[in-house]
Amino acid sequence: MQAVLEAQGKALHSLLAPRDGLGVFVPDPRVAPDNNTAERALRRAEIGRKTSFGSGSEQGAHLTGLLYSVYGTLQMWGLNSYAWTLDY
Repeated sequence: MQAVLEAQGKALHSLLAPRDGLGVFVPDPRVAPDNNTAERALRRAEIGRKTSFGSGSEQGAHLTGLLYSVYGTLQMWGLNSYAWTLDY
Protein backbone atom coordinates (compact mmCIF):
# COMPACT_ATOMS: atom_id res chain seq x y z
CA MET A 1 0.00 0.00 0.00
CA GLN A 2 2.86 2.36 0.85
CA ALA A 3 4.46 1.76 -2.58
CA VAL A 4 1.18 2.63 -4.32
CA LEU A 5 0.90 5.88 -2.39
CA GLU A 6 4.50 6.77 -3.19
CA ALA A 7 3.91 6.10 -6.89
CA GLN A 8 0.78 8.25 -6.86
CA GLY A 9 2.69 10.98 -5.05
CA LYS A 10 5.44 10.95 -7.70
CA ALA A 11 2.86 11.13 -10.48
CA LEU A 12 1.07 14.07 -8.88
CA HIS A 13 4.36 15.83 -8.17
CA SER A 14 5.39 15.50 -11.83
CA LEU A 15 2.21 17.31 -12.84
CA LEU A 16 3.31 20.32 -10.78
CA ALA A 17 6.80 20.44 -12.30
CA PRO A 18 7.38 23.14 -14.93
CA ARG A 19 6.96 21.88 -18.45
CA ASP A 20 8.88 24.27 -20.67
CA GLY A 21 7.88 23.95 -24.29
CA LEU A 22 4.49 22.30 -23.82
CA GLY A 23 2.59 25.50 -24.43
CA VAL A 24 4.94 27.07 -26.97
CA PHE A 25 2.40 26.58 -29.77
CA VAL A 26 -0.19 28.81 -28.05
CA PRO A 27 1.51 32.19 -28.57
CA ASP A 28 3.36 31.17 -31.77
CA PRO A 29 1.08 30.02 -34.62
CA ARG A 30 4.08 28.74 -36.59
CA VAL A 31 4.50 25.86 -34.13
CA ALA A 32 2.13 22.93 -34.68
CA PRO A 33 0.42 21.58 -31.56
CA ASP A 34 1.05 17.99 -32.67
CA ASN A 35 3.58 15.97 -34.64
CA ASN A 36 1.25 14.66 -37.36
CA THR A 37 3.50 16.00 -40.12
CA ALA A 38 6.47 14.01 -38.80
CA GLU A 39 4.33 10.90 -38.33
CA ARG A 40 3.03 11.11 -41.90
CA ALA A 41 6.59 11.53 -43.21
CA LEU A 42 7.64 8.29 -41.51
CA ARG A 43 4.56 6.37 -42.63
CA ARG A 44 5.69 5.80 -46.22
CA ALA A 45 9.04 4.37 -45.11
CA GLU A 46 7.39 2.09 -42.57
CA ILE A 47 4.89 0.73 -45.10
CA GLY A 48 7.74 0.11 -47.55
CA ARG A 49 9.73 -1.75 -44.92
CA LYS A 50 6.75 -3.93 -44.01
CA THR A 51 5.82 -4.82 -47.59
CA SER A 52 9.40 -5.73 -48.51
CA PHE A 53 9.84 -7.87 -45.35
CA GLY A 54 12.69 -5.73 -44.03
CA SER A 55 16.13 -5.12 -45.45
CA GLY A 56 17.70 -8.54 -44.93
CA SER A 57 21.07 -7.19 -43.79
CA GLU A 58 22.61 -4.30 -41.93
CA GLN A 59 24.08 -2.90 -45.15
CA GLY A 60 20.66 -3.12 -46.80
CA ALA A 61 19.11 -1.25 -43.88
CA HIS A 62 21.69 1.54 -44.19
CA LEU A 63 21.11 1.81 -47.95
CA THR A 64 17.34 1.86 -47.47
CA GLY A 65 17.65 4.62 -44.87
CA LEU A 66 19.87 6.64 -47.18
CA LEU A 67 17.46 6.30 -50.10
CA TYR A 68 14.42 7.19 -48.00
CA SER A 69 16.27 10.27 -46.81
CA VAL A 70 17.22 11.34 -50.35
CA TYR A 71 13.76 10.72 -51.80
CA GLY A 72 12.07 12.38 -48.82
CA THR A 73 14.21 15.47 -49.35
CA LEU A 74 13.36 15.51 -53.06
CA GLN A 75 9.68 15.29 -52.20
CA MET A 76 9.97 18.17 -49.71
CA TRP A 77 11.60 20.28 -52.43
CA GLY A 78 8.79 19.39 -54.84
CA LEU A 79 11.13 17.65 -57.30
CA ASN A 80 10.22 14.63 -59.42
CA SER A 81 12.23 11.83 -57.80
CA TYR A 82 11.99 9.58 -60.89
CA ALA A 83 13.37 12.29 -63.21
CA TRP A 84 16.03 13.21 -60.64
CA THR A 85 17.15 9.58 -60.37
CA LEU A 86 17.42 9.29 -64.16
CA ASP A 87 19.46 12.50 -64.33
CA TYR A 88 21.68 11.33 -61.50
